[in-house]
Amino acid sequence: MSEPHGATMAKEWLDEMIEAARSDRALKTSAGAEPGRRYAYVEWHDDEADHHSMLLFHVEIFQGKLGVRTYRFDGTSEEVRERVDALVHYHS
Repeated sequence: MSEPHGATMAKEWLDEMIEAARSDRALKTSAGAEPGRRYAYVEWHDDEADHHSMLLFHVEIFQGKLGVRTYRFDGTSEEVRERVDALVHYHS
C-alpha cells in the first residue's frame, strides 16, 4: 500500500530488516533498478520461512514538493511478485 510519508515507511522497513539480520535467520538481500522503469527496489527474504519483504520506491514532485513514493509488500515470493507486477503494470 502507498503511504503519504515514504521516507518514514522506508526507515521502518530498514529497521525491521536490520532486526531480522541480527537474528540467527539466514537472510538474502537484493536491490536494483532497471533502465526505463519508474521504480527502484530493495528486498530481503528468508527462504526457509518463504517470507519476502520488498520496498519499491521512486522520487516524485507533487504540488511543487519533492517526495518519496513508497510501496511495501510482504508475503510469500509468489504473493510479492503478483502484487509488484500488478502495481508496476498499473503505473506503466
